[in-house]
Amino acid sequence: MPRSSKSSLLETDSLGLLDGLERRFETPNNQLRLGPAKVTKRLFPPINNQNSLISFGNPHNQNFNNSMPKTPKLTFPRFNGDNPRGRVKRCEQYFEFCPIPEEFKVTYASVHFEDQVEYWYSTYIKPLGKVTWTKFVHDMYARFSNVSRDSVIAEFNQLKQTTSVSEYYNHFEELRAQVVEEFGSMDEGYFIKSFIGGLKPEIRSRVEQFKVMTLTKAIHIARKEEVEIANLFPHAKAHQTSSSNPSLQ
Repeated sequence: MPRSSKSSLLETDSLGLLDGLERRFETPNNQLRLGPAKVTKRLFPPINNQNSLISFGNPHNQNFNNSMPKTPKLTFPRFNGDNPRGRVKRCEQYFEFCPIPEEFKVTYASVHFEDQVEYWYSTYIKPLGKVTWTKFVHDMYARFSNVSRDSVIAEFNQLKQTTSVSEYYNHFEELRAQVVEEFGSMDEGYFIKSFIGGLKPEIRSRVEQFKVMTLTKAIHIARKEEVEIANLFPHAKAHQTSSSNPSLQ
């Protein structure tokens, strides 16, 4: 069969197929008719190049990137010598979220030093050349911290509850963080014993009866017992409140 005849036959068959499809899309009232071009578009919608890339896992596709969570912008903490432990904690939180190679941590942090810290660092690092983050933090504490290792543990061991359980626990947690920074992680049993030992006698005696195994449980019970004691002895609570506030007397 000649090539032209084959082409004509193929074209005729295609048009016949489209005509049949056109009739399938007719409404019962023949109010809507789709031409062959519209039928083809209905069955085979045009491919959007950007969207089609998603199915192939193209990481450079804009829609793919938009579906990924955006990293929030973080500001590296500046340091002028005040609250060195707090600043180091914030620096290390930054390093956890925005990983900086270990060998560049000190250099990266030094860009954000101000005032006396900047002056100290310039003379500190010159003879050393390069130091690890751990050594730098240790030396920086020695220069700018107002408390020694011995005074940190001494203050922690001597801490006593004088106000509410919540306020006592806030101070307890602050000192506990300093102890961990100086001496590393310690057994939770030590902190449980220290927390209970610092409670007011009437609360401590009740908490000790529960033989708690976690610090969280000890705090929960201490707060609960504090409320129960206040309900049993409301006059004592009122006297304590007025004593702590001379303006009420």
